[in-house]
Amino acid sequence: MSDGRSAGWSAAAWERPAGWDAALQERLDPAARQAWQQLHARVTAADDPVRALTSRFPGVARAVGRAPLAPPPPGDLEPVLALHGGVDDLARAVLVRDVAPAGPALRELYDLGDAAERRGVLRGLAALPGLGGPDGADLVADALRTNDVRLVAASVGPCAAHLDAVQWRQAVLKCLFVGVPLEHVADLERRRDDALAAMAARYVAERVAAGRPVPVDVPAVLPAGHPALAQARLDDPCHAAYADRRAAAAAARALLDPHRHVTETT
Repeated sequence: MSDGRSAGWSAAAWERPAGWDAALQERLDPAARQAWQQLHARVTAADDPVRALTSRFPGVARAVGRAPLAPPPPGDLEPVLALHGGVDDLARAVLVRDVAPAGPALRELYDLGDAAERRGVLRGLAALPGLGGPDGADLVADALRTNDVRLVAASVGPCAAHLDAVQWRQAVLKCLFVGVPLEHVADLERRRDDALAAMAARYVAERVAAGRPVPVDVPAVLPAGHPALAQARLDDPCHAAYADRRAAAAAARALLDPHRHVTETT
């Protein structure tokens, strides 16, 4: 079985369903490739493909394995699987794409599945007309109500297009809360706005007041020099009395206002 170190996979790859087949094939050894082809044929050629998909969805990982799609650092496999997914996610997404379930069938796949199966459904929405329509939107909302990093990372991919501006901003903040790097948020550069920056600044203020570090990718939504940075209250005199808050504020200034940090310390 492949070790999952094939190059070229990133969060953005989920936005290109037409390339999923080749990406899957190159990650399977001959035995797994044959097992996958047989499983795919049995589902798509069945008299009732949706029913066949529902019954075979849990067994996808047995056919293709669970190798990570992105190269994992040594000894650190789980975060890569949680955020990028594995070949079983990709295989399930292909099946969702090719059978294109909708309505109750799509919901059933999600409701009956474990986290890995739900992740495959969420990824597969990227290839369905209208991202699965209202049912797809319901699944994204459900995933974002969890604190499961695997589901949150999948739900802020291409299927996050279901979210309106308010929901989407909350989803980005959810990523910061649960530890999903913002590189996994589809369309972040286009959709981020001043309202999101203000929310991020208040989040920073809460973290610093608790003496806790600020996630390193906060600048993606709260860049240096943004007017909302004042809401982070990094210069609040109350921090001075607490060593953990002083340290958190100093680290946040270094991250969010590096020019000022250099000026103050030179």
